[in-house]
Amino acid sequence: MLGRVVGILISVLVNVVLARSIGAEGLGVFTLVVAWTAIAGLVVTSGLPTLLTREIAANIERRNYPLVKGIIRWSGYLITVLCILALSLGAVLLLLQPDQESRTVLYTVALGVAVVLPLASMLQRISGILRGLDHVVWGTLPEQIFRPAFFLAGLSIGALLSWLTVEHVVVLYIGATVCALGLSHLVLMQKMPPFVQSATPQITNRKWMMALVPLAGIALTATFKHQTDIVMLGFLGTTSDVATYRIASQVAALAGMLMVALNAVYSPKVAALYASQKLGDFHSVLVKSARQMFAAALLTTIIFVLVGKPLLVLVFGPEFEVSYLYAIVLMVGVIISAWCGQTAVVLKMTDHTKVVFRAGIEATAINVILNFVLISTMGPVGAAVATMSALIWVQVRQLLAIRSALQMDISAFGGPMRKEYERDE
Repeated sequence: MLGRVVGILISVLVNVVLARSIGAEGLGVFTLVVAWTAIAGLVVTSGLPTLLTREIAANIERRNYPLVKGIIRWSGYLITVLCILALSLGAVLLLLQPDQESRTVLYTVALGVAVVLPLASMLQRISGILRGLDHVVWGTLPEQIFRPAFFLAGLSIGALLSWLTVEHVVVLYIGATVCALGLSHLVLMQKMPPFVQSATPQITNRKWMMALVPLAGIALTATFKHQTDIVMLGFLGTTSDVATYRIASQVAALAGMLMVALNAVYSPKVAALYASQKLGDFHSVLVKSARQMFAAALLTTIIFVLVGKPLLVLVFGPEFEVSYLYAIVLMVGVIISAWCGQTAVVLKMTDHTKVVFRAGIEATAINVILNFVLISTMGPVGAAVATMSALIWVQVRQLLAIRSALQMDISAFGGPMRKEYERDE
């Protein structure tokens, strides 16, 4: 949890430096590089980090070290092949681009994705391996701390020397990814158990490929959930629209950061209460956490409404004053999401994971359709409305599923649990 919070703060600082150094146009181009890398990375990794974590942890528990060594080696082969396929597809799409005027931006984005994609994929692979080896904290550091910290350091030096351009920023991002990958590899070598290193690899290709299918579906919904608005703004709007929207989404993420912290605090207690079948207390804690998340999100939004516009101008520059409205729209989604409570956590804990998956698919479809319709008429405001609507759909859909399946209301306004459904011991 701490790693994620620190990562969000570093990301905000990165955007401050970028906004001040290369302006809205440059920040928009770089944002598209990051977004398209995430989309292309979906093709390459396809849920592989999750599979690595699960299979490595399970086989270490069974002392089946050849399979541990096998899936580590197999994942490296798979990522290499998929990177080649993804980059080939990108090259074809680039050649088919008819708009000569937009080719400067397109080439910058394509070049950045082409170089970053293999490096970022290997970084995710190492994270999955470290988590599987029960080094969960170390597994979060490569992407959430190492790369952002190296990138921020490089940007800060570049800004002080006044030589930052979009191309320089992309090069620094590539360099930060290389440094993070090198450091993560050293960490992995230190944490790799000797009995795994000395094992003869055993590979079960068919089994692992079949296991990737549902994981790829989950990864698909998660990636499109976070990147649809940015990518479609890149197609239907301008790079300045992408940049101002990016800042707004970062501001909304700060409101959501408090939700992340409270989720981390309450999740272990919630899990323990459910395991002991103390459903009355389980429900009470969930309602309490929802009320605190709702209050935190509401308070953050009120403060931003009052002082957000001058703060945006002061921190990011006059170009980003328009981000104020986009951020407020996104924060409405955060408030309603917080009001619904820890819906995904509860559904996964009670063996209703399919509901989470279906809600994610539905929200992705809603997000894509609304972005396509609204961006054309409303610009970045339309993207914010679409993203807000998809977020609200997921949370409300999951909240109603909990009410139906578990007969409890875990929202911030949830009342006492009905006595006939309590099974306190």
